[in-house]
Amino acid sequence: MKFRPLSIPLLLTLGVSSSWVQAQLLVTEIQSDGLSDYWELTNTGSEPRDLSGYKWDDDSENPDDPAAVTIPPGTIIAPGESIVFAGAGVGSAENFRTQWGLTNNVQVIVGGPNFGGGDGVAFFDPSKTKLFF
Repeated sequence: MKFRPLSIPLLLTLGVSSSWVQAQLLVTEIQSDGLSDYWELTNTGSEPRDLSGYKWDDDSENPDDPAAVTIPPGTIIAPGESIVFAGAGVGSAENFRTQWGLTNNVQVIVGGPNFGGGDGVAFFDPSKTKLFF
């Protein structure tokens, strides 16, 4: 994926739990830019992972925060695939793909808050275990 130089590549390895022992998921991009906020999760492993019921939040480490976003049922990240999670300010997945020149095969999940100042990405599994912040 080609993104603006303002994006900050991060290589954060997720914490390991029994269901994630063989998973290799990395946060590979974060951009905090007002209404264009997004982050990208990449599966570097050899197995697809079902992200249904996982949550992310940008301003707390609390999966029950009202602003926490639940990843939709059936969201699968394939080996070698990246999924973009964008704040509601981007409008729609189609708008985001157009803005960045991406094809329709790139999964873009839109919803939730925009990062703004002092924020980060907290990611929780369906049992509400924090995997990273």
